[in-house]
This record gives sequence, structure tokens and C-alpha cells, in this order.
Amino acid sequence: MREKFLLLLAFAFIFTIANAQANTLFKLNDAADFKLPCVNNNTYCSVSAVCNVTVLYPNSTIFINNKPMQNQTSFFNYSFITNQLSTVGNYAYTQVCNDGANIYASSSFTVTPNGKASATDFMQVFIYLMFILASIGIFCTLILTIVKLAVAEETIFGVLITWSFYILLLIANFLSGYLTDTFILDTSNFIISIASWTNGVLPIIALVVSIFVKSIQKKKPLSVQEMTGRRVFYG
Repeated sequence: MREKFLLLLAFAFIFTIANAQANTLFKLNDAADFKLPCVNNNTYCSVSAVCNVTVLYPNSTIFINNKPMQNQTSFFNYSFITNQLSTVGNYAYTQVCNDGANIYASSSFTVTPNGKASATDFMQVFIYLMFILASIGIFCTLILTIVKLAVAEETIFGVLITWSFYILLLIANFLSGYLTDTFILDTSNFIISIASWTNGVLPIIALVVSIFVKSIQKKKPLSVQEMTGRRVFYG
């Protein structure tokens, strides 16, 4: 069953990338060169051509207002500095050039958290559900770990369950780069910085304490059943 779920997830992710919208992509907050061609009468514009660009934020307010672009003969370039592309979404732009005649071009580019194409709507919902499940699991297993530490009842199986939700959060954090907003990326980064200790290290401490306390109480090594918290059946 687990293998089928992982296979379904892999196919869904491949389908997402294959069907992502083709577009010029930039990574959030990264410096980047925005290159646009200038074509006049089916050939590149001359070295004396001049181009300006106007770019709108995703909310349609002005981001860059009629700024000059650098003539590179085969294309014109405008350089974004670090942290200038600070909003995820689609940026509409208009390029206006003069090379003996006025030349206009309009389109858009996209800024994403990881600089790659955004996931489909279905996959984005799936990532959100994964994040919610992982967050709830991390909170619940943290409470259980604290209780088990207090009564010295942690088991290897309990540690693996706690780690599984932490790993699920790491997967959601990685996939959040394909979302159209940064909420899950920012929130999961914050949770991971805490959960690496509370749900990564603390369960190990609870397990060691539990083994030590039970060994002292019984004054003999623990059985496999006692360490794992599961029954062991013998033929």
C-alpha cells in the first residue's frame, strides 16, 4: 500500500512539472538579467536602437516605470538587483523601442520561490494538505513525546512515528517552492527550525531515558518487545 502511494505521488509530481505553464521564470529575491529581443523588419535592431521597459507588479501597480534597457545588439537587457523581485506572481511588462520606427512588445514573466514553474492547481492543493497533516502530526507527536518522557515510556516505534511527520514536513517544504505563494515555505521553515530539536532530538532523548529507567527498575536488559512497544510472536 505504501509503495502504491509513493508511486502515485511520483506520477502526480511528474505530471505537474510536465504540464506547468511555459514562461520566463525568475527566482524570488535573486538578482537576474531580464533579456528581451528587439526585431525591426525581420532583423535585429541596430546598435543605435533605444528600448525602455515598464513592468507591473502582480497586483498591477507599477514596478518599473519606463526604464532604459541596455542594448546588446541581439537583445536588450534590464538587470534586477538582489531582493528587487520580492513578490511571487506574474509580472506584466511592455517594451517600447525606437529604431527609426516605434516597436512595441508586451508579455509577462513569473517569479516563483524556487525559480521553477509553479505546480498545477491539483498539486498545490495536495501540497497544502500534506503541510497541514505534517503540522498536526508534529504537534501531536510532540505532546506524546513529552508525556512519554515524563513517564519513561518512549519506544523505538514511537520515535519512528514522530520522525515520519517531520520527514513529511521536509517534503512539503521542498515542494512548497512550486506554489504560487510563500506561506507554506516561510511557515514550514519556521516549524522545521524548532521541530528539528523537539521532534528530531527530543524523541531520542526520551527513548534513551526510557530504556535507562526501565533497565534500572528491572536490573536486566530490556527485551525487544519492551524497546519497540510491540508484541513479539514466536513460532
